[in-house]
Amino acid sequence: MPPKRETSPEGEESSTKKPKVQATPLDPNQPTNKQLPDELSPYDKPENVTRFACWNIAGYNASVKKGLHKYIQAEPADLLVLTETKIDKEPNDEIIKNKYKHSKWVPGVKKGHAGIAILWNGSEAISTTDVLPTHPEPESTKGRIIILEFKDVYVIGTYVPNAGSGLKNLEDKKVWNEAFKEYLHNLGKNTIWLGDLNVCHDNKDLRNDKSNWNKTPGWTEAEVSQFKEQLSDKFIDVWREHNPDEVGQYSYWGYRFNARVKGIGWRLDYVIISKDLSNKVKNAIMRAEIYGASDHVPVIVDLDSLLL
Repeated sequence: MPPKRETSPEGEESSTKKPKVQATPLDPNQPTNKQLPDELSPYDKPENVTRFACWNIAGYNASVKKGLHKYIQAEPADLLVLTETKIDKEPNDEIIKNKYKHSKWVPGVKKGHAGIAILWNGSEAISTTDVLPTHPEPESTKGRIIILEFKDVYVIGTYVPNAGSGLKNLEDKKVWNEAFKEYLHNLGKNTIWLGDLNVCHDNKDLRNDKSNWNKTPGWTEAEVSQFKEQLSDKFIDVWREHNPDEVGQYSYWGYRFNARVKGIGWRLDYVIISKDLSNKVKNAIMRAEIYGASDHVPVIVDLDSLLL
């Protein structure tokens, strides 16, 4: 929306117009690149930690052309959740197969939409589930959730439904949120939940909070309150817990309107963990420089000890 024209107290247009000021990132240290860096050196990882990562890749086929493999090869993640894969079957991807011992790919219900994958090393999962069991229509949730059970933890990857343009799908999202809360709160083990959750936790998680409130998907009272209920006193938003006052740091910037350069973004991608695991957190990082292969960037969390 263009800025309103300045008017005098009597309502007449002022003869002096203020020059348009170019928006800039709230955090001047944040990168503003629009393409993946040409070279990516391998990232460091502390010893004896398990690295969990998630990344909305906005379409596997498109992302491969823009540098998906470059990041996957550089990031020493033990488990990686890829959301919005938009493919109908597991790809024959030698780079991924050579890096990860195990994988689970689930396409969306609608061709070319949604889709989720989890890639991991370590032990094989005791069980895998690719629907939300507590949802009134579990099969409708395929391509949006993968649940892995290990000896000591559950890992849940999600691509949470978007409330839609004009909030047309908000009621459907509320059903998902309630069903997911019921499921999450009744697991018998510590849990790591990660992916694109399509919601902002608080007003520091998007640039234009006031103008978007109750108008834009991901930033409505219904969505935020349900997310807080899901967290309750049982789970923590790891990045925010370790960066309580940070502003201007996001995981998504739209391609339009030069949003990346202006720093107009949203934090929609998370790693959530059971509160009992909070003392194991070693790092919580958003890879802000990994932009261009998708309009999202990866989020990583390191947990002390080998959990998989």
